[in-house]
Amino acid sequence: MTSDRSVWQSPSSEEPRGSAFVARSSSNGPRFLSRVRIRTLSCAELRNHLRVLRDLVVRKQQRELAYLQRRAAKGIRTPTDEVYEGDQDLLLAISDALSFFDETVDLLFMEVPGEE
Repeated sequence: MTSDRSVWQSPSSEEPRGSAFVARSSSNGPRFLSRVRIRTLSCAELRNHLRVLRDLVVRKQQRELAYLQRRAAKGIRTPTDEVYEGDQDLLLAISDALSFFDETVDLLFMEVPGEE
């Protein structure tokens, strides 16, 4: 294992505000997250970033739902299962918000008449 800070740890105080995680493919296929400054992205890059994040959230929601269904079929229920069940609504809300932002991202890049 490398000495790099895990991408799953919280960001350090040295990382710039306005940055976010972006998914990238590694050489062997799986995706990992790295930091990107949202304010430096073009409209097309931001739209792609939002779509990738939404895809990751949807896949997480689907994995957790499949996990819950497998456990329910076995008659197993733990406090972790209850948390995952509660997270399903949150993940759907995040997915919907990312879709909305994707649909309206052009508004962020519109020129305002009279402003330079």
